Amino acid sequence: KVRFPRAKNRPDVSGAIRWSRDLRTWHASGATVNGLTVAITQQAISPPADDPETVEATATLSGPAAPNLASIFFLLEVSP
Repeated sequence: KVRFPRAKNRPDVSGAIRWSRDLRTWHASGATVNGLTVAITQQAISPPADDPETVEATATLSGPAAPNLASIFFLLEVSP
């Protein structure tokens, strides 16, 4: 799980969480690479009145490579 702030009043800015095993190649949620699939879901966990809100992203790992995974990295990619 990772947490990050997200401003509610910025509809012109979007973000996506990417994952990597080597810090060089980044993949979107749902991508399968070398027997590992990573699905990322997000939900606001702060009170509704908070701005910025706190978002928690949860990664679910599956596939034959998942049990032997030593590390995985995440990146928040922000686009205007």
